[in-house]
Amino acid sequence: MDEIVDRIIDYETTTKGQEWFNKMAVIGGDSFDDINWNTSTDFIEGQVETEHALSYMDGFEHIRIWVEGGDIEYTTENAESVLNQGQGFVYFSGHGNPSSWSTHPHANFSKWISFGLGSIKKMTNGNKLPVLIVGGCHNCQFDVSILKMFNTRALMWGEATPKCWGWQFASLLGGGSIASIGNTGLGYGTIGDGPSPPDEIPDSIPDGIPDCIQYLGGWIESHFFDVYKNHGKDILGETHGQTLADYLNQFPINWEMDWVDHDQSATLVDCKTVQQWILFGDPSLKIGGY
Repeated sequence: MDEIVDRIIDYETTTKGQEWFNKMAVIGGDSFDDINWNTSTDFIEGQVETEHALSYMDGFEHIRIWVEGGDIEYTTENAESVLNQGQGFVYFSGHGNPSSWSTHPHANFSKWISFGLGSIKKMTNGNKLPVLIVGGCHNCQFDVSILKMFNTRALMWGEATPKCWGWQFASLLGGGSIASIGNTGLGYGTIGDGPSPPDEIPDSIPDGIPDCIQYLGGWIESHFFDVYKNHGKDILGETHGQTLADYLNQFPINWEMDWVDHDQSATLVDCKTVQQWILFGDPSLKIGGY
């Protein structure tokens, strides 16, 4: 832990004015099969969400590591290479478990392109440490243990590991991230534009804007960058906390409802979205240093 404290101090005292900090890398691909859910859209959700996040980050160099049409084609090796160069911010949008993050090529849902614990251990970005946001299920599930290797279900769900994906990034010596923010449990997303069967939201009205950036994980993850860049919140815990507060203001929780009889309601999903979106890192950290 002394090493982690030392690098937080080093980050705050050496990052300001450094060229590497003014870069943001995003990684994404196709998260959901819109067409098979009878939608009229074919969004590449991970790319839509990460592009939305980039739209807030004026003044930063944008590095799109995408499965289609990005600056760099997303492969595990390409992502490792780019992240090892160091950025101020990194945003993954896709699927996950405690041991891995993955996405799909466009419309090829039988193929998974992963960035797992092994890839994190290859990070050699030194003191060029990003604030990292990860969209995916369970990437920050901290109740993991190597002893769970004797549990078949835990093995299958990636829980038999000494560190979860988010904490592996934030605690890695010699590289990784200065902080990680992501889900402890099942992350939620949506597809299409307007009503569609698998949505975790009430039927929305088609408005030409992908639902994946208007609700749930896609909203809260990209909004973090809006709070940082446009609302004067550059202390990490305040940025994280304001993002959560804004989500609850945007999607108010109905505390009076009978939750037992409505256990799949949008209100419960919204409540869980903020409860499980946690920060690994120093909440007093000055993003970008002093």
